[in-house]
Amino acid sequence: MGSGASTKLVCPNDYNDDKFSKILTLFDQLDKNGDRVVDSSELDEISKLHVQNQIAEIEQKKKLEIIRKQKVDVFLVENTNKKLEDIKKEMEASKVKNDCFSNNELLCYNMEIEWFNRLTQDGREKLFLTKVSDNKGHIDFWKFFEYMKHRTHDITNIQW
Repeated sequence: MGSGASTKLVCPNDYNDDKFSKILTLFDQLDKNGDRVVDSSELDEISKLHVQNQIAEIEQKKKLEIIRKQKVDVFLVENTNKKLEDIKKEMEASKVKNDCFSNNELLCYNMEIEWFNRLTQDGREKLFLTKVSDNKGHIDFWKFFEYMKHRTHDITNIQW
């Protein structure tokens, strides 16, 4: 790790002189016998510090990860709540449109029922004849058949 006893250590041109001096002082403290070589017997203290620093860095990363996770969780919840609110608003708007449409349809059905209920006997007969008559106003069997083929359940309700 050292450079030998005869060589003077010089700060590199692209490095801070004060920081280099601190490193050199630390190295000299580690090199207890002054041979500019730090051997394993002289590494105990700095290796302990190195491990403590590694643990401290990892602990800092853990804290940052916990903070990051909490922020992302908050964002996800807020984002989801916003989306749910948007979906709820869309659903409410669609429900209002559907209610309006359905109310209009029901109104039309009620008006149509009222119209049928107001028909006179003559009006009912004319309406029926338009479904089963030819263009001359005569009842045509095949038109009558087409009209009745899906209404056979109703035949028993006809009074003679």
